Amino acid sequence: MSGKWKVLFGVLTVSLAAPLYAQSVDAAHPCNAIINACKSAGFIDGDSTLGKGLWAECIDPVMRGTPQSNAAKLPVPQVSPQLVNACRAKDPSFGAKPDDAHPCEAIVAACKNAGFIDGDSKLGKGLWGECIDPLMRGTPQSNAAKLPVPHVSPQLVQACHAKQPDFGLPKKP
Repeated sequence: MSGKWKVLFGVLTVSLAAPLYAQSVDAAHPCNAIINACKSAGFIDGDSTLGKGLWAECIDPVMRGTPQSNAAKLPVPQVSPQLVNACRAKDPSFGAKPDDAHPCEAIVAACKNAGFIDGDSKLGKGLWGECIDPLMRGTPQSNAAKLPVPHVSPQLVQACHAKQPDFGLPKKP
């Protein structure tokens, strides 16, 4: 093989292998790999008014397997079906649209799927104290928490607040 063909072959190998490598590297956090793929394609968190919104124009179509809206200015990146399925297994609420029927139930499901248990706050795995409350308030978990909170989209939290304004907030005496 001549020198210029070796260079061309090397460039093609690197450019084609990089996206696949990036998706396989983050196997423990497949949803983060999808976020990173969308960000690498130029999508920006909170930029849906310009057609480059991370969630509306990239993550939602990837997770649902649906076409992008007409407002989208960038094409979605190639994301393997295996990565989407792994993400769904880790976080069933990931990519859920705010207009989904039961956003608060999706948050409860995400916390339960992450290992949090209703009434288990003494062991640092309490569904409400260590997962739902911090997610809904946007605050860090207590030092007693033994599990990390799952990734839940800000849009899902906002949709839950809209449907149930007191959900996950401290009870008033």
